[in-house]
Amino acid sequence: MTWLPAPCFIALALLQLGISFLAHDYARYGLLVHEAALKGLSVALFALAGLAAALPGFRRWLVARLDGLCEVPRRTHVLWVGAAYAGVFLGLGFFHYCTYRRYLLLNDTAFSVNLAYNFVHFGTLEHTMFGAHALSIHFMFLMAVFSPVLLVWNDPLALLAVQHALVCSVPFAAYALAFQRTASSAAGFCALLLTLCTPYFHDLVGSNLHISSLAAFLPWGVFFLASGRRAAAAACLALMLCTYETAAFALAGYGVYLLAGERRPRAGLAVVAAAAALFCLELALARSFEAREPLAIGPVQRFAMFSHLAPAGTPPGRFIGEVLGHPGRLLAHLFSSPYLYFPSFRVLFFAGFLPLLTPAQLVLWTAILPQVLSGRGEAMSLLDHVPKTYYDFGGHHGAFLLGPLAFATALGAAAALRRWPARWEPRGALLVLALATSGAGLRSTKVWTNQDFMPRWFDAMPRVLAQVPPRARVWADDNVTPHLANRRWIRLINYSRDVSYDLGYQKLFKPDYVVLDKAWVDFALSPNRETLLTYWAQNGFTKAAEDSDVLLLRAPEPALRPDEVPEWVRLPEPDPALARQYGAYLLAEGK
Repeated sequence: MTWLPAPCFIALALLQLGISFLAHDYARYGLLVHEAALKGLSVALFALAGLAAALPGFRRWLVARLDGLCEVPRRTHVLWVGAAYAGVFLGLGFFHYCTYRRYLLLNDTAFSVNLAYNFVHFGTLEHTMFGAHALSIHFMFLMAVFSPVLLVWNDPLALLAVQHALVCSVPFAAYALAFQRTASSAAGFCALLLTLCTPYFHDLVGSNLHISSLAAFLPWGVFFLASGRRAAAAACLALMLCTYETAAFALAGYGVYLLAGERRPRAGLAVVAAAAALFCLELALARSFEAREPLAIGPVQRFAMFSHLAPAGTPPGRFIGEVLGHPGRLLAHLFSSPYLYFPSFRVLFFAGFLPLLTPAQLVLWTAILPQVLSGRGEAMSLLDHVPKTYYDFGGHHGAFLLGPLAFATALGAAAALRRWPARWEPRGALLVLALATSGAGLRSTKVWTNQDFMPRWFDAMPRVLAQVPPRARVWADDNVTPHLANRRWIRLINYSRDVSYDLGYQKLFKPDYVVLDKAWVDFALSPNRETLLTYWAQNGFTKAAEDSDVLLLRAPEPALRPDEVPEWVRLPEPDPALARQYGAYLLAEGK
């Protein structure tokens, strides 16, 4: 017996890799091939849905093939589903690697890698890119938990692989939950396919190294709990709460589900109370670290996206009380614009509206409540909108959504088989719905990476980075920092006007090496550009390497013990004449 999804997923992954490696710049070509594959799959799914709807014999045959895992031994079942997972991991993993290899993963990835490196090697949660303790910004221990992988393979790709493995497991958690409740591998496949093809899953797969792994912990935790594996469920809960303080809303949602959906008031109230206590505790802890060493740019704006819910100038410490103390103002906002709910409608549409069939939707709505409240009701397209922000679940912000969505979709699929009348052939109807909706999901997925960003970097940048000692203190172009962040001291350089943000909020160290492109010399904004050029000129930085306009600058005397805490430096006032002279030196050919 062959379970069709497994060979299909593996073949598609191998086909993408084979076509991509036909080009020298396989990373750029791989991104284009991935985008074309999504569109081609969309057409194929629409065609399959149409054939299954129009041809009862074909529909029943397809359901029977997909349901073939119901009667096989458990080991065979796991092997087939594992093979399907391997295909998804490989195909989407290559896409994620291409974004990394094309230098399209930005500073969130670098922050996370640097935090993990510092924790596992020095036992500190110091953000050397920020010059601040990590907990003063957000309650986030996840990178510390993942950090031991750097002892095995000291490369940013090690952490990216861990995150990718967890994110790719989310559709398979939906499969496991649906199969657990229906004993139908066809129903499980429908839940898997809907989760795999929603645009929010693909946004998360291609996002920076950050909190994306959060999406896996709730559905797997619920599955393990229902299977009687309490230790595994507790581990998932602990990992979920190691991400952000707002992850507690997903836990509260599960409590609401127990309370209203499963009629278990004691357990539900206990979970909601625990979630509220954890949220308050984690928020208080973050504030206490911030109070010990305030950031140079001012207080962390944790509630900036909710500023419309309170009067202007409300202090951060009073913000939650101000919002909760005026429920009328909150309700008025909730009814202020229909556009406020467009992102939520999109979520339901690409899940075939199955979450509405089950009380598990309570977990979904509670988990994303902060994101819904952060919306301001701006006009947007209902189905063609490209999500990019916290409000519309774009990028890594979809981590708060995808786990509860997978859970609700899986239970919705199980509910459909129970509720739909027999004359509909529930498994066949569910499959047609899943195929058509998944086709729509892939059609609406936008691969919004810039495939043509700095094409010369593909060959030149690895040669330059190979000349940077592995423990040297480095300042680097924003797009390059993820590749250099597995060291203790690193800061980013970008093109913006604000020097204090570009080089860290405080605790600025003198670099041993600087990695940048000549384009920065031409296009960086003032006074950032003049300030840094003045600093490098005054401190005698010279070209150590130049390759296709990529520059490596070296300090006259690099630190002998670069891992030690350095003396902090201050940037000079810009000297326009010196900056022009040094800029001309950097732009000139040769050393």
